[in-house]
Amino acid sequence: MSRPLLISALAGALLGQALAGLPGSAVISPVALAVWLRATPVHGLGPAVRASMTFGFFAAATSESWLPGSVEALTGSFGFGLGVAFALAATHGAIPWLAIGIARSATRRRAPLERVAAASATIFLVESVVSHGGFAIPWVLLGHAQSPDTLGWAPLAAIGGVPLLSAATMAFASGLSEWPDAKGPIERSGLTAIVVALGLLPALHSLVEQAAARSPERDVGGTEVTLLAVQPDLPRSARWRPERQAIHLDRIAAYTERALRARARVPDHVLWPENVVTPGPERRDPRPAIADWATRLGARIVTGVARSLPSEGAPRYSNEVVHAFPDGAAPRSTPKRLGIPFFETATFLGFALEPLVEALGPRFREAPRMRSPISATKTPIDDVIATVLCFEALFPSEVARRRTPRTRVIATLADDAWIPARRGTEQLARYAAFRALEQGLPHVRVAHGGRSVIHDARGRTVDTLPRDAWGSMPLTLPADRIPTIRTEVAIASAASAIVGLGAGALVRHRGRGRREPDRRPR
Repeated sequence: MSRPLLISALAGALLGQALAGLPGSAVISPVALAVWLRATPVHGLGPAVRASMTFGFFAAATSESWLPGSVEALTGSFGFGLGVAFALAATHGAIPWLAIGIARSATRRRAPLERVAAASATIFLVESVVSHGGFAIPWVLLGHAQSPDTLGWAPLAAIGGVPLLSAATMAFASGLSEWPDAKGPIERSGLTAIVVALGLLPALHSLVEQAAARSPERDVGGTEVTLLAVQPDLPRSARWRPERQAIHLDRIAAYTERALRARARVPDHVLWPENVVTPGPERRDPRPAIADWATRLGARIVTGVARSLPSEGAPRYSNEVVHAFPDGAAPRSTPKRLGIPFFETATFLGFALEPLVEALGPRFREAPRMRSPISATKTPIDDVIATVLCFEALFPSEVARRRTPRTRVIATLADDAWIPARRGTEQLARYAAFRALEQGLPHVRVAHGGRSVIHDARGRTVDTLPRDAWGSMPLTLPADRIPTIRTEVAIASAASAIVGLGAGALVRHRGRGRREPDRRPR
């Protein structure tokens, strides 16, 4: 392996660690990016493309290192799990960075400020497409390295989503990498303005956060809404055993009943995770049984179930969000729209792997397969809660589709029991926090066998439950009043970035107008 490719691989692996939640990831990610930008060649399209794709591949492979074991847990084949992980790293990691390599090679003869702008604009455009399209998996987005729980650039997501964080990270790292090559004080001043403006964002965020804490509140109408998220601890070995499903439902309902007795009032909504009930021995519809418990508990139950569908050959099922009402009304449900790409067919790689899975033999063909319509209903069952199932929380467009002007909270119902490593569920929960930032709403994630957590409207962790343990978390959404400063942190951040870029461009423009003194001998 040549030196540029080796540096690309190592820098990509470091970025992957930051994306997976390595402590200090907000600092590590721009450093890894700057090292890669500085060390890789751009004189020639081929070398730039190879270095970029190597960087993206190793970032994806490191970030999602928990995938092979998770796929093996589903299929029983380590080789198949390794192949799926390799395919994901190659398609969803390497290919998006291909555009970065092309942009850097195309602007190799341009001024440093123009190269910084081109790289930042390219990553913003590419990641905007990836994060809002059902044909790709928005896992390895550079902006995910900015954790909402730490002081950093994360509030920018309130106005531009994760792609805007990626653009800011790229601009900062590009400015650092281009600075040694700047010719003269004019160009260096412009690059310095970019780096300093972006570097001061965390301090600016801190000041605005303090102002927000002291800000007045305004009346927005509405009533107080209470929720209770209940996390079960059902044995993983018995999760899909048909004869255990009625027992599982009774256990979580009994635990919920005890949790409700400890509270002064019954919450408006009780949240259970996805797949708390799976197809039973006679493939009965589990919704009536859940509706009975909603009536007994006196609260609306919101959960995700796997329901058997008529099929010939391999068993088929549908994952659905179910709302069961305490007044005895018929439960309502809406199907899951997106899912994991190697068994559920709403993503690009799911379609690509479908023939492969069918050709691998009975072991894979006989596994339960999901058939969820791509064009699921766009009308939310409950306009107070925007509910998504598990993997759907990675897609900003899916969460936006589920909310209404009256939505007060985002709920992710997840089943992480298929992920053996703790790192996977932590990463999925961390990425879902950005949906709170983007929508300006609190977020509740309740998971079976994974991370259950509550985030506030700025993506910060408010409460969490230990993994593999019974537990519950209450959440009260106050009536009528919200802070007047909700996205001011992000607006101030964007303004600072724009000022920095504008200052750099202005300095460079004025430098062009100045004539260098004639130093030729007379």
